[in-house]
Amino acid sequence: MSASTSDTYFTGCNVHVRDGSGDTDGETNGLGNLIVGYDEAYVLGSRRTGSHNFVIGSEHSYTSYGGIVAGFYNTVSAPYASVTGGAFNTASMNRAVVGGGERNRAAALAGVVVGGTDNVAAGEHAFVAGGAGNAARGKQAAIVGGAMKSAPGTAALVAGGSGNRAEGLCASVAGGELNQALAANAVVTGGSYNRASGKRSSVTGGVRLSSTGDDTSVRGAGVSHTDAPDAEHAPATVRGGQEAWAESIRRPEQTAGAGAAIRDAEVEPAWYGDNPFKLEGRDFNPRVGDPLAE
Repeated sequence: MSASTSDTYFTGCNVHVRDGSGDTDGETNGLGNLIVGYDEAYVLGSRRTGSHNFVIGSEHSYTSYGGIVAGFYNTVSAPYASVTGGAFNTASMNRAVVGGGERNRAAALAGVVVGGTDNVAAGEHAFVAGGAGNAARGKQAAIVGGAMKSAPGTAALVAGGSGNRAEGLCASVAGGELNQALAANAVVTGGSYNRASGKRSSVTGGVRLSSTGDDTSVRGAGVSHTDAPDAEHAPATVRGGQEAWAESIRRPEQTAGAGAAIRDAEVEPAWYGDNPFKLEGRDFNPRVGDPLAE
């Protein structure tokens, strides 16, 4: 080691900082921390009983061991947890991490929040990247950007948009607003107020569309509904339309859409809509189901 009036150099050696307990994960005593700065206390008091932490900034609280806390007024309260920047953030579970932003919380085992504001990773190994007011509560769930979104399903994903919810196992919502993917492997892409509640069902775009049967899908604008209540009835598809309903009864595939053809239907489906369409070459009034004069 060498020193001058303003610099100290460590060359060819290791620097050990220990609390004297004999173990890294021993009973904490507020010692053995490496502190950069003056470590000013919060005016109402900060808890600094932790050991073997790396501390940068001011007004932090650190009560466990093996962590990193940097930025301003952040809290680390679990073993090996870290807050690496930002302000008013909390990492409160083992190996949880918050990387910047404000008022974010990593509150589950190995949960991670990166940036944004008022986000929470409350599921084990859950992840939130940016945005505001997002909550990843399912195990391995993820939210990327956007605002006021929720991912309570295991391995669920919500990307972008606002007010979206992915609740089913491996369900996903991408963009739009106030959309819901509620069943296993269900997907909603864009649009608003859409709902995919059947297993492996999907909704793409549009407004207030619903796909309730397993392996069913809805696409387009308007208000539509598709229902295939069991494997015999699936898959069914609705494209576009207003207040449309398509149910595949006797054939393995059925497609319906306002102003479009219905194919592969041996029985007339229940159908409601605003625009006439053709069934086997004949025009039908979607409201009443009666043939129109050609």
